Amino acid sequence: MVKALDMVLLDVYAIFHADCIEHSDFEHKLMLTTLTPLGLTGLTLCFQGARAAVWRADMAEGNVLNGMLMILYFLLPTTSTVIFSSFTCTSFNNGDEDVSFMRADYSIACGGAKHKAVHALAVSMALVFPLGVPLLMLALLAQRRHQISSRTTRRGDSKELGTISFLFRNFAPEYW
Repeated sequence: MVKALDMVLLDVYAIFHADCIEHSDFEHKLMLTTLTPLGLTGLTLCFQGARAAVWRADMAEGNVLNGMLMILYFLLPTTSTVIFSSFTCTSFNNGDEDVSFMRADYSIACGGAKHKAVHALAVSMALVFPLGVPLLMLALLAQRRHQISSRTTRRGDSKELGTISFLFRNFAPEYW
């Protein structure tokens, strides 16, 4: 049985119809889809760091950081799909030779300068999103695994678990 929450995909590019504002191609879509969450994450971390410094609070406390982690969690499938769609090319035979174009945007010829720029951005963003975000979530869980496995409530007993409780609250404590 699939829950409705498991089916949420947040495609920022499609929601805001960025291609209607200005003519754009897949490179713009890739940049908007990957750099916007990174920028928001950077701003959130700066805000959280300033908050922690001023009030001498823990960096991991607060709803702002929780919201940022949830946004990264829900954007991960869509962002990863956009990133990995830049790696596939489709070949066509125009009679004299075979030509190939990027499957996500047939205006970009594979092997051309534009494709190389898109490919380089996609490789770097593949390290950040499909690899980095799950590793970040794993590190946050592993760091607090003893508190998670010894909790008596779904969300955990301590304040510091509140930020990451959305990652484990649906599981039994022994499956931190």
